[in-house]
Amino acid sequence: ITGDPGPIPVPRCEPTPLDGVDVLTAPAAGVLVYRKQLGDAVAAGEVVAEWVDLLGNPPGMARMPICSATHGRLFARMTERLARPGQKICKVAGAESLSHRQAGKLLED
Repeated sequence: ITGDPGPIPVPRCEPTPLDGVDVLTAPAAGVLVYRKQLGDAVAAGEVVAEWVDLLGNPPGMARMPICSATHGRLFARMTERLARPGQKICKVAGAESLSHRQAGKLLED
């Protein structure tokens, strides 16, 4: 490889620790309705998505909020809207280490 690569680009954000990533999961089988878009800032306790129970009474009216445990930025989410129980649905990168994260698991618990 030859040539001048040019200057190092300016970072778009501050780096965050891998154990500061909150991995949100679906509580049960159902449909996901995202309330945050990729790149959005998220506060701890803020609703990122809602899980909708298709078997509720009336159908589709039983909903459960899925909230972030950290302040950070939503950087990943699954594209499918149908979720299985315990399925990883999205990730929020926070600046502080989270006590519930497993050491050495990088971005997957």
